[in-house]
Amino acid sequence: MRAETSLKRRLLIWLLLPLTGIVTLVLIQAYTSAVRTADRTHDTLLAASSLIIAERIQWQDGQLWLDLPESALKIISGPDQERVFYQITQSNGERLTGNATLPLPGDKALSEPGNNVFFYNGQLHGMPLRLALRHAYITTWDQSRPYDIIVAQTRHTRNQLAHTLFEGSLLRTVILAVLTLLGIRLALGIALRPLTRLRQAIRQRQPNDLSPLTLNLPHELDELVNTLNSLLKDQATSLKRMQRFIADAAHQLRTPLAGLQARAELALRKTQPEDWYAALQILQHNAMRTTRLSNQLLALSRVAPDTATPHTLCDLTQLARQSVMDDQDRALEQHIDLGFEGNRSACWVTGNEWQLEALLNNLLDNALNYCPPHSRINVSLSCEEDYIRLSVEDDGPGVPAESYPHLFERFYRAASADTQGCGLGLAIVATIAQSHGAEYQCRPGIDGQGFAVDITFQRSSPTSAGFQD
Repeated sequence: MRAETSLKRRLLIWLLLPLTGIVTLVLIQAYTSAVRTADRTHDTLLAASSLIIAERIQWQDGQLWLDLPESALKIISGPDQERVFYQITQSNGERLTGNATLPLPGDKALSEPGNNVFFYNGQLHGMPLRLALRHAYITTWDQSRPYDIIVAQTRHTRNQLAHTLFEGSLLRTVILAVLTLLGIRLALGIALRPLTRLRQAIRQRQPNDLSPLTLNLPHELDELVNTLNSLLKDQATSLKRMQRFIADAAHQLRTPLAGLQARAELALRKTQPEDWYAALQILQHNAMRTTRLSNQLLALSRVAPDTATPHTLCDLTQLARQSVMDDQDRALEQHIDLGFEGNRSACWVTGNEWQLEALLNNLLDNALNYCPPHSRINVSLSCEEDYIRLSVEDDGPGVPAESYPHLFERFYRAASADTQGCGLGLAIVATIAQSHGAEYQCRPGIDGQGFAVDITFQRSSPTSAGFQD
């Protein structure tokens, strides 16, 4: 299933979000700076214009007199012929003269100390203006008279200059943003190349190639590669286990199936019912043996040491008692004395319950298979402070001591054994013991005769897991 958005595209989008915010802030600052620069440039002209007007003002006949020719206003309007307005007012705001009634700034602005010229924005009949107010004085022989000069200019030239400055900043910012975007895209492509190499390495592999990945990748991808290698290892282990199971099943089931076929062909040649009955009994016995072999092969594949199974707190006393009770009927049919010895209290171990049941069942099945009638089989459980020892011993025919090192191998059968077993029971026991961290050994059985198997488990504390004994 293809993802809706690629990783590269998602990273590009997340990087573009802050880039877009930064570009927006830069453009806002550039526009504000352009407006301020245009105002500063033309405000100098306004300040000079107000000074020119101040120099033309005189005191005649007890009042202010302004001699300002029309040509002076044209000079102030500049080459773009902006509209220029002026107004002379007394310090109390009363208008004395001028070519327009101009808006005054706020009281707070007028009262600011140290401001000989004050600039502000306003409107006249809907036209936006830039105004300069100059505080001036005219001195006579008896007193100094304050007055204000307001000079205003329309904003057309200022706006054009601000737009020109902003367009230059906008062009530079857009070029820089595009180059940054291309750089980010290129950097993302280079940064994601290791993932592309990893994808190609996996895609080019053969289906049966489960060897670990060996690529020179950045350390940020170590966890991903380690996870993939762990998965490949698990798959390789599962494949080997499956191949081994298939090989074992094909090898071990071939002989009994061939025997079943031969017995069936021989029975078909018989004509007497009693011969058929005898052949059917042999077929039933061989079928039961084949079924037992297939079940043990399946059990062995399920309890492999490399198979992950959940472990919980298990009462080994209860499991051992139940296994002995389950095999009592079979023991009575074979005239075998099957008993249990152990504490009444629980003996806790950490493990998998069904595997521990399989371990006990295989030990008892092994003893019941090889013990003749009137034998004794004893299951004992010894709970010590740090460990628990499970023992299954009998006084049957036993096993030669030289066979002890091989008894837990798959399909190994001692030379003295009959044909009932298939050599998998003790191999299953050993595999389960290994998966539980337990130790196992074999020895002579009851009174030095027969055969015995001891399994030593690490004892667990029920209180640490929240259980009460």
